[in-house]
Amino acid sequence: MCEGCEIRDEKIKQLEHELYGRSWEAPKEFRLTKLEAAIVATLLANNRVCSPALLIDATRGRGTHTNNPNSNLIDAKICHIRAKLRPYGLRIETVWGTGYKIEDETRAQLINWTARRAA
Repeated sequence: MCEGCEIRDEKIKQLEHELYGRSWEAPKEFRLTKLEAAIVATLLANNRVCSPALLIDATRGRGTHTNNPNSNLIDAKICHIRAKLRPYGLRIETVWGTGYKIEDETRAQLINWTARRAA
């Protein structure tokens, strides 16, 4: 592989890492699957509404193999995630016709969850 290609591939990895929030790890008590954790991490990494297509892209390679961004997969997974986060007072907002986002208060709680639990 050429040196320029290696640099390009590394930049792509870094951008994907930032876009999909792959540095966030779901606390064990949430009991999120890898796919669900990937969705939450992407919602956390993007402080905006995330389309179902972006969320499907974030899960590729983590057990999801679909080319249909209009499938109900994301809707179903969001429903499961909400059920798991609800007991902790954490919420995911639906922006009708656009996608999903994590409310600011929930975002702060999720990002600081591990530090808060350790204190």
